[in-house]
Amino acid sequence: AVVSTQSTGLDMFHKCNSPREFDLYEELIAAKTDISTLGVFDLLRRDFKMFTSREGSIVCIASITGANWEQYSSLPDLELQTDKFLSEFGVGVLVVMLAHH
Repeated sequence: AVVSTQSTGLDMFHKCNSPREFDLYEELIAAKTDISTLGVFDLLRRDFKMFTSREGSIVCIASITGANWEQYSSLPDLELQTDKFLSEFGVGVLVVMLAHH
């Protein structure tokens, strides 16, 4: 059997022993998910995985936490920055996963 020793965010939340620890935890989570100063290119390269398909295309899966579709699709220079990302990394297929809290 495989046993994971990694703590989840919920585990860390329950381990907060004081209001100060809880506040610090909340600040850390807010800072981690704050994407307000990032452009599309930076959001795409922040957390992505790439692989080559059987046909030879480079496939990229980018995960963006902190934005829903309306927010993401209204970012300035979306098309230009996406094209820059595709070109710089030689990506043929891009999948963007959005997670909003």
